[in-house]
Amino acid sequence: MSDGKRAEMLKKAKDAMVGKKPEGNEHKIIGKKDEEITVTQADLPETPVLFLQGCEGCGFTFAPNVTVVKVLIEGLKRCKITIPQSAKITTSVVEIWRCEDVEFDTSITIGTLQLDLSSSLAVQFARVEQLGQLVQAGVNELRLSFSDNPALNVVTGTAAIRASICPDLEPEDNSTQFITRYVAVDGGENQLLTEEILRLANDFPTTAREKAAHDRDIEAKHKALHEMAGSLLSGAKGALSEADKKDLEGELTKASAGAKSDLGAEATVEARAEYRRQLGNEQFKIGEYQQAAVHYTEAIDLKQDIASVWCNRAMCWLKLAHADKALVDADACIALDAEYTKAHFRRGVALYQLERYREACEAYGKALQLEPTNDQAKASLRLAERKLALESQ
Repeated sequence: MSDGKRAEMLKKAKDAMVGKKPEGNEHKIIGKKDEEITVTQADLPETPVLFLQGCEGCGFTFAPNVTVVKVLIEGLKRCKITIPQSAKITTSVVEIWRCEDVEFDTSITIGTLQLDLSSSLAVQFARVEQLGQLVQAGVNELRLSFSDNPALNVVTGTAAIRASICPDLEPEDNSTQFITRYVAVDGGENQLLTEEILRLANDFPTTAREKAAHDRDIEAKHKALHEMAGSLLSGAKGALSEADKKDLEGELTKASAGAKSDLGAEATVEARAEYRRQLGNEQFKIGEYQQAAVHYTEAIDLKQDIASVWCNRAMCWLKLAHADKALVDADACIALDAEYTKAHFRRGVALYQLERYREACEAYGKALQLEPTNDQAKASLRLAERKLALESQ
């Protein structure tokens, strides 16, 4: 495939995502004032991302059993959001930014609660175990409380963080992030802990405490590995030459160094993209296809020439019944690697779902050319051929 054709297919794939959220379909409630609003499933589109924006003096309550993909809250003043126990947020993500005097009351688990550039926020969980992680930046006064354990209630935010854990934090600093979790520290009992977020070379978020523990573990493994190697080498009794011994020791040192975290090194695009690809794989394995697509999209935004990421996102779209998007991504993958069997197969599946049976047969045929023993491709080709024959009658 020519470079021009490849670039054209990649541009087509990227353009297809412009204005679209991989998480789902955005549903906005904008500019309401002094209203009590119940969010019902009937009001929402398929796979809804709920976006509350620019409202004042309102109460928003999720009706029983409402399911949304994600919740975005921007520019609210004097509002309260209530999420009952029967509701569900499939990605377990809520983002709140540029808000003032807002209460967020939840009876469900929130995996990630992101708070930015806001003031006078109140967040209440029914149970402390429902707090996954709360990430904040530029928040002036945050009251965090737990109905089942009031002893853990805390007032945090920029001023409190500066007074307790980060005295160098400037009042106008809106970019430094802090994470609050209910975690065990040094093998002890769980406690509510707020720490500054650090970034490793692959953009992986961690804390100084976690990095130190990780490095201690790596150092212990490194030491044990060298002790074992030393024992093996001494037992060889001359079977290895000095040059061979040095080579082996060099390889052991190299392997250990590669495993160590590299805080402070320049983050490469490749490492950041790979980290997000791995996040996507983890979400896909547990059936969270929408969130997996989000991570694969982040990887693609960083680096567009990783064929496997396009192919993986195509599979997410197929799982989410978006055959048109899957076709575009499969084509993008093939543009990068014309012999990627899975991409041709997934292209065939997408075309079949779009009822383009002749093209589906061609795609399955190409997959079989590359992998003649692929039973799944054989069965899919027979099915597509039958559909094509019925069309011709």
